[in-house]
Amino acid sequence: MIKALPPTALPAPMTPGTYLRKRRKAAGVSLELAAVAFLPCSDPPFPRPTWRAADGLGPVAIVRQIVSVLSKLESDQLHVDGIALMQLTGVVPFEREAYDRLVALHLGVDVAPPSICRECGCGVLTACMHAGYPCAWSETDPNLCTACERREAQAAADLPETENAS
Repeated sequence: MIKALPPTALPAPMTPGTYLRKRRKAAGVSLELAAVAFLPCSDPPFPRPTWRAADGLGPVAIVRQIVSVLSKLESDQLHVDGIALMQLTGVVPFEREAYDRLVALHLGVDVAPPSICRECGCGVLTACMHAGYPCAWSETDPNLCTACERREAQAAADLPETENAS
């Protein structure tokens, strides 16, 4: 049975759009490159597709329209499922279940939040690789992977000390 979240429930670790953006950036993929993944499709699966070769649009114009849709996904103005997510996973590694859970939480459905890193969005199936090994969960912070923990520690070590630091 689907029920609404109680008012005291913990917030989702991030929005669905933030999750997709973090996973795309972790993969080093631009919005434009992600959009190219949708070009071979004669009828893209987004709601009310507005781009087709028959419309007289060239590939650059089509990519611009798809970038606009992807931007809406990343800003939580749009949520998609099915074939669109399958196409996106071909370019951006992310966990479909994590995305679906974040959408449900965003809509107020009472589901357990996904186990994902708050910094990069990695999860059990999409672990970061560092020195040839997959990351794990931090022993000090259950919402942080060891790769991001290492980056945070390195960034903190690189900060110059201030005279009035206590």
